[in-house]
Amino acid sequence: MIRFTAKLSTLFLFLVYKLKSFLEPVRRGMRQKRCLFCDETTYNNEAVCSPCYQDLPWNTCYCSQCALPMHQRSIHNKEASIICGECISAPPPFTTTVASFRYEAPVDKAIHILKYNHKQYFATPFAYFLATKIHQSYQDNNLPSCLIPVPMHRSKLKERGFNQAQLISKKLSQLLSIPSNSSTLKKVKSTPSQTGLSKLERTQNLKGAFHLTNTVTGLHIALVDDVVTTRATSDVLCQLLMDAGAKRVDVWCIARTAKHRS
Repeated sequence: MIRFTAKLSTLFLFLVYKLKSFLEPVRRGMRQKRCLFCDETTYNNEAVCSPCYQDLPWNTCYCSQCALPMHQRSIHNKEASIICGECISAPPPFTTTVASFRYEAPVDKAIHILKYNHKQYFATPFAYFLATKIHQSYQDNNLPSCLIPVPMHRSKLKERGFNQAQLISKKLSQLLSIPSNSSTLKKVKSTPSQTGLSKLERTQNLKGAFHLTNTVTGLHIALVDDVVTTRATSDVLCQLLMDAGAKRVDVWCIARTAKHRS
């Protein structure tokens, strides 16, 4: 007896195979991206090729409280929790800081391009990398219940067109399923640029610059920023949140500067 179903099954499998062979190049073409740092072809979500990924200035040895990069050779016990001298002498109002990178090339240039050249696509890979670092850092602890981006004064927001901290916070919110609230903190005073200022000068510059608009009582909060330099902004905002009744405040940023002026 002739069994046509067997022939049809063979034909069906052949057609499926051919269809897959045809669609695979199409799928690869759709996934194909240009590396953001060298323009080579890559297929990963972060749009950063493997060689560039390896060469990025990952923040691997750092203060467990403020994420200040530290020299690996000065650490005898690599598993021990490291706290820098500043955090010992002047404990910050936040519990911990998560920073993916040291603020060095090419990350420093990429952040500058993101902020001043309106290249907002850099926020996506930065958020991916930071989310991965966050998952690693909170393996033994609960994640925050709320994300709050560092606010920008309305005049600067109008000039730049977007707040990079808010952009990163929104992407982290999607990746980590944590709500982001950009209205809780407001910058009510326009301040001069912080570039080149010491921590003391930055702190004085920020006096009275921020205002809290929503209740934060009992919340575990992550303050999101692009770069932490002297800790001045983080200290001022985290202290404001803690004074308002926050249970705990952590700081999340893309990069942490290795050195700063005293």
